[in-house]
Amino acid sequence: MSDEYEVTGKYSPDIDEKYQYVKHKSGLDIYFIPKKLSTSYALITTKYGAVDNRFRLRGEREWTEVPDGIAHFLEHKMFENEDGEDTFEKYSRYGGNANAFTGSQSTSYLVSCTENFDENLRTLLDLVSSPYFTPENVEKEQGIIGQEIKMYDDSPEWRAYYDNTTVKTGPSKRIPGTVSSTTGKDKPQLPVLCSRYFKLVLNDRKRFLLLLFQAPVLALLISLVADGRQFEQYDITKSLLFALSCSAFWVGMLNAIQEVCKERSIMKRE
Repeated sequence: MSDEYEVTGKYSPDIDEKYQYVKHKSGLDIYFIPKKLSTSYALITTKYGAVDNRFRLRGEREWTEVPDGIAHFLEHKMFENEDGEDTFEKYSRYGGNANAFTGSQSTSYLVSCTENFDENLRTLLDLVSSPYFTPENVEKEQGIIGQEIKMYDDSPEWRAYYDNTTVKTGPSKRIPGTVSSTTGKDKPQLPVLCSRYFKLVLNDRKRFLLLLFQAPVLALLISLVADGRQFEQYDITKSLLFALSCSAFWVGMLNAIQEVCKERSIMKRE
């Protein structure tokens, strides 16, 4: 890069650090801070945050207004990929630890690693430069963020902070927005979450068939063991009830494990 761009050495008294600065031809400001650390970090920040719900596109005279919470919504959606692979899985292949956060006036995407920095940086650049949106994954994310907003609304500290703070542009806006601003209307969350869940189940055909047939198969196996005298002799009844209890326990536990693992990437991101 030094052959194509002028690299300027600078010093910041605010953080007491020397750093190198490059202005990319795209307009991107690049800052490089050399540190003697075992972990390397890369951070991409855009000047678009919770307060930026009104802007004017280049070449247009009219202002465009968007609902509150769009910056936070976009932060979530940037982790979707057209090939279906979650970006966190891509990072994990190279030992990268990723995160993202939205503020009042900016949104940032971070990755840290002890090795494979080039691969992790490339994944970060792909993340912010190749968004992938479909009506289905947008609707899915609406339900997830709706849950998050409900959680914040139950926090007195969070509500007191946003109801009593201001930024340069006026009153501070709630970073995730509201349920009505992210879904288009303030509808109950249960139908949204149920619809999302059924779509996820139906899209996974193998797991759907397993859920559909595991109970009848277990019932058939237990009926083969029973000889018709299960309600006449106490020992047989006890063994049968024990087998039924174990079946219910294991089926419930295995399904619960699958549910947790299915949402692993979302939970990790949150």
